[in-house]
Amino acid sequence: MKLYKYRSFDDLRFLLDIFLNNRLYAAEYTQMNDPMEGHYLVKPEVINARTKALIKNEKDTVRIVSLSTDSDNQLMWSHYADGHNGLAIEVEIRDEFSELKKVNYQGLSELTHFAERDPLETAKHILTHKHEFWSYENEFRVLIRHKKFVSVVITKVIFGCQVSDDDKRFYSELLLKLTPNLKFESAVKQFT
Repeated sequence: MKLYKYRSFDDLRFLLDIFLNNRLYAAEYTQMNDPMEGHYLVKPEVINARTKALIKNEKDTVRIVSLSTDSDNQLMWSHYADGHNGLAIEVEIRDEFSELKKVNYQGLSELTHFAERDPLETAKHILTHKHEFWSYENEFRVLIRHKKFVSVVITKVIFGCQVSDDDKRFYSELLLKLTPNLKFESAVKQFT
């Protein structure tokens, strides 16, 4: 499955690390941009304080790489790739220790039958539920435990429609030195 990571050129060190080491940074859920990340709904009689602590401990061991199935999403270009001045990196996940999960956009996870789930599976369930207004991201999440990076194969770079021709040439030459056989494309302006 082809997945895309939208990035800006602002933090060049972290961007080049992706290509140099064929890996993506996996963030803790508390580092994500959604303030409701990791929250869930529960009836008090379903989960006690001890169980909440078990779930939190498991959530704290899971790290996340957020990717999109959409290579040309105008909102993603605006929000994550510096207003079309960045790039989208096409990747294939090659980390045997990771798990790829589709995000559910039906709101926060509601825990009703905790006894049927173990704390780790419950944590993963919580971390793959988001409010429907995030659905434009078409997100898959790579979940990994106890590691900060997920191994990937980088297959293509798509430059945002605002990236200058000079910058495209410069970055293409640079990235080819780090990742031979890389393909390049440019996003098309969908507005006039």
